[in-house]
Amino acid sequence: MSALIVALMTWISVATGLPVPDALPEISYATQAEINIISETKGIVAYYTRETKVIVLNKDWDENSVKDVSILVHELTHYMAHLNDITYYCRGESERIPYEMQKQFLAEHGKDLFTVFNINPTFYLIMINCGDLR
Repeated sequence: MSALIVALMTWISVATGLPVPDALPEISYATQAEINIISETKGIVAYYTRETKVIVLNKDWDENSVKDVSILVHELTHYMAHLNDITYYCRGESERIPYEMQKQFLAEHGKDLFTVFNINPTFYLIMINCGDLR
């Protein structure tokens, strides 16, 4: 898993300009029910905890699944942004770069974020922006 994480962080770095961190994030696994409770949001399939610098993936996460690896790309982008003290105007703005990296990763593997995750494009715009849709 370490080699995959390093490769993905290098890919994210090239795409975003964020430096590759010296330390790898801790990866933890949880059931979907546990993820729902901890994240307090239904439908979240993984998350990054800034306080502990831990990425939590679903226990069924599969490194051979492009969809699942795209989820790791999303969470690694949060990790790298956090380590580089990137600040955001709002929560939606904090999701913009991770979702764009996930979208780009999927596209490079012949897949579409909206189709793979059944996301409405309008809802996506709401998710990655602040209330004023700047």
